[in-house]
Amino acid sequence: MNTTDRVVIIAQLEEHLGVQLLHRSTRKLSLTEAGERCFSKAVDALAAAQEAEDSVSELQGKPKGYLKTHSTPKKTDDLYNHFGRMWHRAINNIYGQ
Repeated sequence: MNTTDRVVIIAQLEEHLGVQLLHRSTRKLSLTEAGERCFSKAVDALAAAQEAEDSVSELQGKPKGYLKTHSTPKKTDDLYNHFGRMWHRAINNIYGQ
C-alpha cells in the first residue's frame, strides 16, 4: 500500500467517524485523542483476527466436518453477512489489501 492509498483511507475513516484522527502540520503528524483510541482498538482487532487465524490453523490435520444449525433463514443470512464483513475487514487490515 503506497502513501497516497494510506492518506485516502485515513481521510475516508475520518469522514466516516466524523472526527479528526491526526494532527497534521508541515513537519509532522501525531494522533489526536480520537486517533489514539481508534488506533488502540484497531490494534486489538488485529490481534483478535490473528488469534482467530491461529486458532483455525491449529485445526490442520484434525477431523473436519459439517456444522448443522437450526435457525430462521433471515437470522442465518444476518449471521453470515455480519461474520463475512468482520472477516473481510480483519483480513484487509492484516494483509493491507
